[in-house]
Amino acid sequence: MERQDYILKEIEKIGSVLRYVVQKILDRRTEETTITPALKEEYNGFLFEELNMDIRAFLAQKDEESVLFLQKQKGFNLANIELLAQTLYQMGAGLPKEEQTPYLKRALYIYCWCNTASNSFSLERSAYITKINHQLSKMTPAS
Repeated sequence: MERQDYILKEIEKIGSVLRYVVQKILDRRTEETTITPALKEEYNGFLFEELNMDIRAFLAQKDEESVLFLQKQKGFNLANIELLAQTLYQMGAGLPKEEQTPYLKRALYIYCWCNTASNSFSLERSAYITKINHQLSKMTPAS
């Protein structure tokens, strides 16, 4: 019972941290049009400090490796993995255009993985997938 309480606390902690970062990003994005390099480092530092997760290293992993990494982390259930996708999307969308792609691609991959792993359909998840695909298609030059 004690172990189960610990696991639930870890899941709640990760969810709280990710919701906090998303809210900070959304609050700042109303004040500033893009996320500055200093602000990006602040978010990366906060995630590293609170979750021991280096976003740069996470984005450098192959897609499949990134999901395996998350599945091995304590406290990352499906809801928190999806919340991380939202965090990556919000961070990427607030960055200058030339820096958005890795964040958006990883968020898209995670959302698609969540679709496969989940037993239920999510309108919100589907909307994010559509939105990210649209943004990525606008960034890719037509050949």
